[in-house]
Amino acid sequence: VSGRFTTVEGKMPESVLLVDDVLTTGSTMDECGKMLRKAGVEQITAVTVCAVRRMRSADRKGPRA
Repeated sequence: VSGRFTTVEGKMPESVLLVDDVLTTGSTMDECGKMLRKAGVEQITAVTVCAVRRMRSADRKGPRA
């Protein structure tokens, strides 16, 4: 997602609440946070509703008989 986000011209707020519905790799939140920081936002609070849990390779084999 690098380079996919931009900010509008003008004064940015001092603080921003960044909300993502599902956190998978975190790259969307990371890139948005970088752009907001670059635009001058001082405080960024990130919240996600749901996170994807990475499974260990042993868990991917399915149930044992």
